Amino acid sequence: MSGNYHHHDTTRARGDLPKLEAAAKTQDEAVAALFKRYYPLSLSPSQAHKALCTKAPITSIRRAINNLTRDGVLEKTDQQSKGPYGMRECRWVLKGEPKQTKLL
Repeated sequence: MSGNYHHHDTTRARGDLPKLEAAAKTQDEAVAALFKRYYPLSLSPSQAHKALCTKAPITSIRRAINNLTRDGVLEKTDQQSKGPYGMRECRWVLKGEPKQTKLL
């Protein structure tokens, strides 16, 4: 992962920033490890959230996926799957790896 910031400070939590940055970096690392573990499958954010069994909000998983995509670890596929509320969600896979061709 690059030296880019992991936490997106949208609430101006200045004093807590180092703690929040560390937590976000840990989440990014957990999401990256999940995609490596499930290789060669692609995952949607809600599938990653469920597989991680975390209390972190889905938005944290989406942030981690965006960070990892920005850092060149993951790439968005052209695949989609149905999310928990019936809406389609895009899927991501490890960058440079073969992409899954079927929906789960």
